[in-house]
Amino acid sequence: MDKPPLAVDDTHLSNLTFTGYRIDKIEYEINPNFQFREPLQVNFSLGASISVQDSEQKTAAITLNCNVFENAEQNNYPFTLIISITGGFIFSGDIDEEGFFNFCKTSGTAILFPFLRSAVANITANANMQPLMLPVINVHNFLGDYQKLSEEPAIIQQPSESQ
Repeated sequence: MDKPPLAVDDTHLSNLTFTGYRIDKIEYEINPNFQFREPLQVNFSLGASISVQDSEQKTAAITLNCNVFENAEQNNYPFTLIISITGGFIFSGDIDEEGFFNFCKTSGTAILFPFLRSAVANITANANMQPLMLPVINVHNFLGDYQKLSEEPAIIQQPSESQ
């Protein structure tokens, strides 16, 4: 038997508030020599940076940088897309500086990534291409691997049904 829905109250809300996002950069270049041979894997790299803007007010900005289909002509990809998106966050409640940074890093990245995915789909659709939807990622695993690489972006590949 299905359970009835639960009314959401203040105890269910996150202490992290998403204040909005902006797209900082978009570079899209079509590969005029692209030859469709077989379905492509979605090939993209992702970088993340967190900037605590005010540790007392607990405000932070998270920027995600994404490169889709790098070196399109050399790799026979249909296009190359470089996009950067920044989101703002405020934390309410008691937390130390390191805890605030770590909370923003994981939760903020998880909140912001769907906006990046949507932007990539919209950009490709507006370019009269089949909309490209980046795969969902495990943010915890991604950030762990990304930290090991220091400044290098983590490469994420996911099979795509068609391009």
